[in-house]
Amino acid sequence: MMCHTTLHLQFFIKIHIYKMNKLLLFVSLVTVFIYISSSTVVVSAGDSYGVGLWNNGSSVSIGIVNYSRRSTIVPSITIPNINFISNANQMSTYNYQTKSLVFIANVVFTNQYVMINVNCTTWKVISKYAIPQTQTIFGLSSDSSQNGSSVFTASSYGDGYIYLNKIDPVTMQVYTFDIFPAIYRGSVFDPSKQMYYFCYAQSQQLNVTLCKEFNSDLAFNGESQFNVTNSKYPVVPAPVNMMYNPTTQTITCNLQMTFFDNTIAYYLTEFDYDNNVFNVIQNTHLYSTNVVSAPDSYGLRLIYTVSYFANTFSLWTFDTKYGYLLQQFPLSVPLLAIF
Repeated sequence: MMCHTTLHLQFFIKIHIYKMNKLLLFVSLVTVFIYISSSTVVVSAGDSYGVGLWNNGSSVSIGIVNYSRRSTIVPSITIPNINFISNANQMSTYNYQTKSLVFIANVVFTNQYVMINVNCTTWKVISKYAIPQTQTIFGLSSDSSQNGSSVFTASSYGDGYIYLNKIDPVTMQVYTFDIFPAIYRGSVFDPSKQMYYFCYAQSQQLNVTLCKEFNSDLAFNGESQFNVTNSKYPVVPAPVNMMYNPTTQTITCNLQMTFFDNTIAYYLTEFDYDNNVFNVIQNTHLYSTNVVSAPDSYGLRLIYTVSYFANTFSLWTFDTKYGYLLQQFPLSVPLLAIF
């Protein structure tokens, strides 16, 4: 979700998006005012940059993040009277081709939820929509193929079923392509294979993960049960925040595990659909209330991760081949999503 300049580490973005009615998402009745920051962002040659999103009081701010070294993060756009919905259910996504960020937020002091689509080149809002109160939307992922622009979402109506949808992020026209009983775990679109993966459980307490695969025509292509490899700790039954890495053409996620003292930690894990495994690749675990990550987009096998621990937000850089921590530094703002 961003602008880039890179020689070593580099990044783009993803988007977040919420779903609405059955066939069309209607234009939001909620008025949201946009302010473009007049602050200048200094871009240094040799550094890698991405886009970050954070809550700033009763507003949402979006700006460029330097992944290479510690620096001040300045908003490029601030949207008042809303707060980003920050949880592990993939409430935002970014399209690396269209460079648009879609995310879900709630209007301050009301029960209204909105979906907002931001162009991260012009830093302007493309569209905004009100979400029906009977519907919950989550599991946002983008088709970042060469000619892709769609956003995939999961939604529910409190009936125990999950509805899988493909949405045009500009017109908000919705196509529902599968309905089944499930508990959400993670989802991602693989542009190299032209496959959409949706991971789920059949009970809130079970850590057994099932995954459905759909082809580019959104036809069901198979389903598998997944195991965890390269770990001695039990897996926490929780969402895993899946992401596609264009450099390595692999899918990674943040897997939660429980230590002997019941402490929960996050491990960077590779999603391997062909072998039906989540393969833990990170040697250093992260303690945090929530972990968000973004992949390197240009030539390096890196993953950037934000954690919150001991009242500090920190940015970590990991080598995905060997799982080693390369660097870590504190952040100037409380980032809740990065791309």
